[in-house]
Amino acid sequence: METMLEKIDLKNLDKSNWQTFKFEEIAQKISKTVKPEEANVDVYVGLEHLDAEDIHIRRKAVPSDVKGGKLRCYPGDIIFGKRRAYQRKAAIVDFEGICSAHAFVFRANPKVIDPKLFPFFLHSDQFMHRMVDISVGGLSPTINWGDLKNQEFLLPPKGQQAQLAELLWAMDEVVQRGRAVHDWLGILRKCLHKREFANYRKSILKIGDYTIKVGSGVTPRGGSKVYIDEGVRLIRSQNVLHGEFDFSDIAYISDEIDEKMKSSRVNRRDVLLNITGASIGRCAVYEDIQYANVNQHVCIIRTEKDLDPYLLCEFLNSSYGHEQIQLLQAGGNREGLNYISIRQMRFPNCIIKEPQKIKEDFRRIVDGIFNSRLKITSSKALQKSLINQVF
Repeated sequence: METMLEKIDLKNLDKSNWQTFKFEEIAQKISKTVKPEEANVDVYVGLEHLDAEDIHIRRKAVPSDVKGGKLRCYPGDIIFGKRRAYQRKAAIVDFEGICSAHAFVFRANPKVIDPKLFPFFLHSDQFMHRMVDISVGGLSPTINWGDLKNQEFLLPPKGQQAQLAELLWAMDEVVQRGRAVHDWLGILRKCLHKREFANYRKSILKIGDYTIKVGSGVTPRGGSKVYIDEGVRLIRSQNVLHGEFDFSDIAYISDEIDEKMKSSRVNRRDVLLNITGASIGRCAVYEDIQYANVNQHVCIIRTEKDLDPYLLCEFLNSSYGHEQIQLLQAGGNREGLNYISIRQMRFPNCIIKEPQKIKEDFRRIVDGIFNSRLKITSSKALQKSLINQVF
């Protein structure tokens, strides 16, 4: 990888001999439409199966899942989401199948662009930003082929394309190896869940017997109108993920409002559990020293010293914890957990009897998953940078 970067000086790439081509010269639009029941294939891919900024298709369905005309696609073709182009969905087909009619099926013209370089070109900022610019419509902006086919793009000479493609595929291999490690650690984590948590039903230990507090916060009077740019954190259900937090859209409240929400205050090492809505059951341990509150959709579980909050959180986030949460859900139009049911939730004996050993086992895996995720993020950022340096 480093050797390739040394051979290709992307920061000083000479584009004086590059040529401009219309998109219809770069790629062919495949428009063969077929009914799912007549396609005689086993694979269907919708836009929901494509991940943003990923050239690989990681999920699939079957033709019997869908109705109406679909597009035929073949190995080597690219499925490109023509609706909501800002989602940046374009992936390589590795099967014979059908795909959503809300996509384009592109096939690279090998006389103009190396098919191995083509998917990276489609993921360049130059191409994607242009697609957003030419999209038309309100709620679901769509690209028209008539507008796209005449768009012009600058491409390297064919002799240079193979070398650039080799570099970008080498970077993609780094990303895929990172994903493989991450997935393997996830499987290992589930195996550990099964080994340690599967017998929770036989346990007589209940959360309410090992906690100082089980309760949620409140929404400040005035709702979102009282949120400010800086102040005391107000943690909402969208901020609580499985074992971690996402503070990218965190809300803040003033010190004055915080004083009126004393019951909502979070302590370090509290387990925060989502108790309503689509994210019900997601929980994480609050580790920051920064002051925070929660709203009414998040429950604070403050454990006694005998119950390790990290192991309780690991159990609640496991399939066994979610099994129990699903059984305990109650309510009217919006399913939810109440404090009585949370206190009655059982947890495995091992969390009390062998906390240190189990904690060390989980910590190694959780740290490995966290580090592998960082490496994937770093590798994808480098990959994106390389693509945009080329195009």
